[in-house]
Amino acid sequence: MLIERSASTGHMAPLHTHDEGETYRVLDGEVTFFIGTDVVRAAAGHVVVAPDGIARTFRAESDARWLVVTRVRSLQRFLDFGLAISPPLPAASSSWPSASERDAVAAIAAANGIELLGPPGALPDRR
Repeated sequence: MLIERSASTGHMAPLHTHDEGETYRVLDGEVTFFIGTDVVRAAAGHVVVAPDGIARTFRAESDARWLVVTRVRSLQRFLDFGLAISPPLPAASSSWPSASERDAVAAIAAANGIELLGPPGALPDRR
């Protein structure tokens, strides 16, 4: 499936793993992808690949749009997961503002084999 995503400057996705690989092609702006221990800054025209099962997130360095190529079980839930893109929590917090918010986002993500690891702002382990 080919899905267009967008984010405003500074916004991030929740830290997560996905049981499907994903390929991203940046259309406009700049995005930094955090994929396992790799940090990849991508601009318009760049392609980035995230293998299945690897912790990942991204940060929009400017207002940005990109395409995601992946397999989904529920298109609507995948689109809903995109609504969790937001400004990072202060000090790269590893916890959500509330358990109910975390549980709601985790349930949306689970419909597509996505496991939630942390809120926007959390990064994969850098060891």
